[in-house]
Amino acid sequence: MILTHGANSLPRGGSDPDVIGGRKYRTVTIGTQTWLAENLDYKFDGLIIGQSPAANNTELRANYYNNDETTYGVNGLNIGLLYNWYAVKYLNDNRDTLMPGWHVPTRDEWNTLIEFAGGSDSAGKKLKSTTRWLNNGNGTDDYGFTAYPSGYYQDISFSNVVSDADYWTITPTTNPNYAYYKYILASNDRVNDSSYIKPFQYSLRLVKDS
Repeated sequence: MILTHGANSLPRGGSDPDVIGGRKYRTVTIGTQTWLAENLDYKFDGLIIGQSPAANNTELRANYYNNDETTYGVNGLNIGLLYNWYAVKYLNDNRDTLMPGWHVPTRDEWNTLIEFAGGSDSAGKKLKSTTRWLNNGNGTDDYGFTAYPSGYYQDISFSNVVSDADYWTITPTTNPNYAYYKYILASNDRVNDSSYIKPFQYSLRLVKDS
């Protein structure tokens, strides 16, 4: 379905700087940056909620894991929506209206966070939540970032809801079909850097404008 303005989609995001789309989010300051301490769960006008078609689709799309908002939405495990990159870019391009004071982090902004947390080899341990990770691959959540495993949606299937946290950046690659994302696994303490095709759907954190 295509979302229209309602309880979850308010013009200009609300007057409170931590309110986005009518919902107040937890935030955390880490070093010089202020981040959402939760994954974004924002339904805005033009966003299509439901399974994506072919992998080359460029519509603005998002899913709850297994298309199950009751389990994975704000009243369940609260891991938020999984957005494709086209929806992410639309949010960022219209941030002054949709989420004033916030933006989608660049790859470099993620790298600043990772370096503050000890570098890519160990930052995952400090950013991961203390529960929910597969085989006790939990973190210490030193800063309150609380990266829960949230899985992803690729092609026509959902995967790895207990073992992966994957976050889009706004930074595209030189290949117009790809963009960068960061991911954390249950199996180690790293924060990994990679890129993938834009129709695939990952979680999203926002960073506050400086």
